[in-house]
Amino acid sequence: MAPSAPVDEKLNTGLRWSILRQGITALVGSLGALAYTRYLQPEELGAFALALIVYAGLLLLVQAPFRDAVIYFQHEEEDFASAAFWLLSGLALAAFVMVQALAGWLGGFYDSPEAASLTRVISYAFLLQAVAVVPAALLLKQFRFAQHEIVNVITFFILLAGWLLLAPRGFGAWTLIYPQLAAGAFYAGAVWWLSRFRPCWRPDWAVFSRLLGYSRSLLGSKLAIYLQRNLDNALIGRFGTQTLGWYTFGEDQSAAIVLGVGHTIAQITLPALAAVQEQWAEIRRILGKMLRLALVVGLPAHVGAFVLADVAVALLFGEQWAGGVPILRAYLALRAVETLAVIGDAATSAIGRPEIRLRVDWLQLPVFALTLVVGLLIRLDIVTLSWLLAAVRLSFLVVYLRWTLQAATLAARDLLRAAAPATVAALLMGLVVYGLRLALGPTGAIGPDLLRLGVTVVAGILVYVLLLYGLDPAGTRAIYWQLSAILLPPTTSARLARYLRLARLITPPDEPR
Repeated sequence: MAPSAPVDEKLNTGLRWSILRQGITALVGSLGALAYTRYLQPEELGAFALALIVYAGLLLLVQAPFRDAVIYFQHEEEDFASAAFWLLSGLALAAFVMVQALAGWLGGFYDSPEAASLTRVISYAFLLQAVAVVPAALLLKQFRFAQHEIVNVITFFILLAGWLLLAPRGFGAWTLIYPQLAAGAFYAGAVWWLSRFRPCWRPDWAVFSRLLGYSRSLLGSKLAIYLQRNLDNALIGRFGTQTLGWYTFGEDQSAAIVLGVGHTIAQITLPALAAVQEQWAEIRRILGKMLRLALVVGLPAHVGAFVLADVAVALLFGEQWAGGVPILRAYLALRAVETLAVIGDAATSAIGRPEIRLRVDWLQLPVFALTLVVGLLIRLDIVTLSWLLAAVRLSFLVVYLRWTLQAATLAARDLLRAAAPATVAALLMGLVVYGLRLALGPTGAIGPDLLRLGVTVVAGILVYVLLLYGLDPAGTRAIYWQLSAILLPPTTSARLARYLRLARLITPPDEPR
């Protein structure tokens, strides 16, 4: 137990700060999204999505590979961080110049001059994010989660302020561009100041070689993910910005739980696993613990979102986004597994096996592209095509999870055993929630309908917890203690444990009942 305690404490602290940040940004971000989606039209979001194809793709290619490399190499920190910074800076600058040169062609291809201007401007935000990758990774590597998450929260508030300021004033798609520049400038300056990172001018060339050897699999994997994620947007965009706006809305909103649950846990799992490299018992314990947490929390959220999608979108975003609801539902099943896969990404990076994701992503890409092209050629409607694309991605994610568990020496049957009661409880909860929404019905007034939606969500949570406890009492107690250790400070958690033990309500998992 002794070696595990320090790692567990760091894990709990990191998750506590990440959940706090995620809660704040989810609440405030929802308000911001409500604001700009009520002013922006689908075609304006579609124009922004075209610029985002470039911006998000560039970030995907440079962010994770170099962040993971800085965290993975536990020794010679200064040399590896400096080498990563200079290599990343060179790649980012080359990409920036290329985007500036090709943005006009992008606008012409989609017959959208505004998309060209949006792309040129947002590429400056990419430069700011790129120079912040290494110092931000050092904060995570050193388990300085509080500072990292506070910076993220402030950055998000800057984004929110920009949305609220610009959306009502008719800035259109630029509402989503200008705040990225202000937020990026703050974020880069803050992480550099906090990390005290000062790159050395001449890192050892051997360090560059080792860094490239580790990062090339991640770079190749992220390139495949970028092509896969944006190939559909690129081709669907040819059929009009409104259709693309609905598709982008549905696909993006379906990822909210992955970001809130999966990425939050994965961000903390990566440095924790990297700190116990080659200690396979610890790796199995930590990875199993994090996967179980993501599964128990994320799965019912996806089921509930599927059942309530049409009601929630109409109330929160407006009827103009109703066209995106079927697409949102198509992608939710995929996202339930993706929540686990992003934690798998942290595991493969931490144990030095990023080639696993590379192999799966490049196997998936031609199948995905063929499905997309054939679907467009035979003129499938956008909803049917979305279901097919989600099914392709889902099948390969299952393969990836299987290979990741094997690499981490974690038995797949253990994960399936943990998944069974949560899956049954989530599906039964979905039926109850569906019946409840039919029983309550809409009133046509926003206030009462929002109240009914809230009541339905709370009822669904209570039903899920009761069902899960009935199906798996020991597992539910273990999750309870894990969450209490994460959400509460150590002293408060210990006092609560003593009280519950004395009251004979819930016994801690390491004590006999």
